[in-house]
Amino acid sequence: MTAILNVHGDWLVTGKFCRVGIDEDGLIDLWICNHKDLTKVLGTKKLRNILSTIKSLTTATIHELTGEAWVKLSDKSVILSSLPLLGVRKKKVISQEHLNRLLKAA
Repeated sequence: MTAILNVHGDWLVTGKFCRVGIDEDGLIDLWICNHKDLTKVLGTKKLRNILSTIKSLTTATIHELTGEAWVKLSDKSVILSSLPLLGVRKKKVISQEHLNRLLKAA
């Protein structure tokens, strides 16, 4: 589930396990959390898997809390390379062949 939401005047990209936004300094805020219900936390195993991947991609300081974590990044490639793990879906592109089959069926 991916959506772009306006939360308290800030535009955020939300994935199944994260919220991503840009702060005033132009840095990327990555908040790893249960965005559907902020009162519930992520499981320890899920959080550790996500954090180990992000730690392998960046030297930025990761602030870990109970069941959630956040980090400020300057490199968007860290986010782009870990999209599936964060639960962010890329926009799907329909191939021309599939589009032709859909048009014939209509």
